[in-house]
Amino acid sequence: MFLRQLTLMREGMNDTAIAAQAAREGALASKEQARISSDTLTKVQRPYVFVYGLSKLKTSNAVSANTPYVEYSVANYGQTPAVIENVGASFYSGTSPSAPLRVDEDHDLLTSSVLPPNDPRSGCELLPEAFIAEDLGIVVNLDTRRNPSASKAHPR
Repeated sequence: MFLRQLTLMREGMNDTAIAAQAAREGALASKEQARISSDTLTKVQRPYVFVYGLSKLKTSNAVSANTPYVEYSVANYGQTPAVIENVGASFYSGTSPSAPLRVDEDHDLLTSSVLPPNDPRSGCELLPEAFIAEDLGIVVNLDTRRNPSASKAHPR
């Protein structure tokens, strides 16, 4: 009788170990599912800011001394408003551009730095004079078909 009780107890312990292992695996699966849900929510809810519609160099009589500029649009396609803390840009023609410089504090994206979701901001302008001394001017060859290397901005 005693041996029979020991056998039944051993079988019960094996069943308990199997149940404990299944509970542990279930808890780990629940924890992983919670992490995936949190990551998904973060990725879906975050702001997604895009710069698009970048134009070629333009000139206008409205801009002093016919300084060339580019127009572009910015939009936040995320579900949370974006707060623009830093804007960097540069003009370059070549294969390995240098790091973009921070734009002036009066730039539109810094003075009105909150981009609501799905509210594109178009007609933004970027002037090269933000990157070089204003009194030096720039030399730009707008006809790059004849001499592509002449399109680089050079101080005078």
